[in-house]
Amino acid sequence: NGGKDGSGIWFGTADPDDSKGALLYDTYTVEEQRCDSNANRALIPPFDVTVYKDSTTVNLGTLTDDEGPRIGTTATDAADGDHEAEASSKVTLNDDVTYTGLTPGREYKLAGTLMDKSTGKPVQSGGKDVTSTVSFTPEKASGTQTVTFTFNGADLGGHDVVAFESLQKDGTEVAVHTDINDEGQTVKLTSPGQEQSPSKDSPKSSLPKTGDELPWVAIVCALGAAACGAGAIALAKRRRGTSEDDEDASPEDDEE
Repeated sequence: NGGKDGSGIWFGTADPDDSKGALLYDTYTVEEQRCDSNANRALIPPFDVTVYKDSTTVNLGTLTDDEGPRIGTTATDAADGDHEAEASSKVTLNDDVTYTGLTPGREYKLAGTLMDKSTGKPVQSGGKDVTSTVSFTPEKASGTQTVTFTFNGADLGGHDVVAFESLQKDGTEVAVHTDINDEGQTVKLTSPGQEQSPSKDSPKSSLPKTGDELPWVAIVCALGAAACGAGAIALAKRRRGTSEDDEDASPEDDEE
């Protein structure tokens, strides 16, 4: 600093001279740095300023940070697109990242990390965190980019995994989505063989299977009813046959 507060910045080894400006005659590049006050906003692009007079204020006008990029994510099972996947030795999840506020034609990178909701820590596979990165150049300010995670989830049956995403440009993070309670970016890993019970209305559910206890009393009664029905039909036929025989008998036979 110079001899007083607010005097500016001095360069070189000369003693401060408050009667002059704080910068030497030259052209300087002004570059905004990331801080809490401009988080989630687009930084002002670097620009040049030339100092060529003493005690002169360089008027740069009003500089504002526009609202920066935003992202949201939806994680699903790559096999069927739902929010459940079998906890097998090879699990593949797709995280569809929607974005807004990007600069078309500029390269961005999405860096994803899969989190275990129960522990709040990254999912481990082969002793390493499960991560995935994708570089892309958007054609429009808004769109969708998919990040794919493939990992060994055989020991994660019953766990919920959550996809965290960081959007970066030129090595600087410009947007994040890291909500551990967001159901949209959560996939439940089910144990192998765990299936939903068949519907009560399903025809197959009423068929007896090997090992089922059969309703023997009902079966015996049904068979008994069928036998009685068959006997009644036979008796009716027999009676009908007897009557027909009587009608066919000749008068001579009666006279004899």
